[in-house]
Amino acid sequence: MSDIKQKVSIILSVNNSLLRDGIARIISAKGYKVVASASVLDADVLSQLKPDENTLLVLGGSVEPDSKFKRRRFSLWLSFA
Repeated sequence: MSDIKQKVSIILSVNNSLLRDGIARIISAKGYKVVASASVLDADVLSQLKPDENTLLVLGGSVEPDSKFKRRRFSLWLSFA
């Protein structure tokens, strides 16, 4: 596994469970680690993050981050409808 794949944490928040699970499987098969996968962004998801890791937040559908997420700095956001 390459060094970059070990340093990136991925959080998936997609309303559709079938789509969310499919995306998680594809990302995991490529060697990246999905640290949280949920239909709702909440404190449980935040607790999975490590301060020394870069984080990719993938938002799907009508998922909107709450104020706690907006205050946190993410390395990259990816949002799709």
